[in-house]
Amino acid sequence: MAQHPYPNQPGSFTPPPDSIQAHYGARFKSRIKTPALCLIICTILSLVMMVGAIGASVIRITTGIEPVPPPPSSFRHLSAQDPDYVRMKGVINLVSCTVIFSLQCLVLFGAIQMYRLKSYGFAMTANILCLIPCISPCCIIGIPFGIWGLTALSSQNAKSFFR
Repeated sequence: MAQHPYPNQPGSFTPPPDSIQAHYGARFKSRIKTPALCLIICTILSLVMMVGAIGASVIRITTGIEPVPPPPSSFRHLSAQDPDYVRMKGVINLVSCTVIFSLQCLVLFGAIQMYRLKSYGFAMTANILCLIPCISPCCIIGIPFGIWGLTALSSQNAKSFFR
């Protein structure tokens, strides 16, 4: 009768769970830190651009003048010189940029938690938010990093390495 090549027989060596987790934990950490770091860098760049967009919206609201005049062909019905139109456009931009800014702050927080292996829930949330094109850091550049992070977080026993 042939025996199984990996039986749990008395006298066979089974490494303690701490050494298994230490070995695989180091391997998992190296696998998870790269997409987390890419998300952190991409999100910081995106947040800087959002601050500029929020600033442009504030200029539109307070002055009623476009920071950068648009091409004339894009305004058929409304004049770019109309201060009410420019202020309305500034308010809409300010609201949308503020919502996107706050969601990207959540992505940054989740990416930092993912890098530190602290909160599995926030790490998953950050990577899922990266799959939404308008919320993803740097528009669509963050989508591959979100997929990469989700792939790493969905691996077997990934949740057990988070504190």
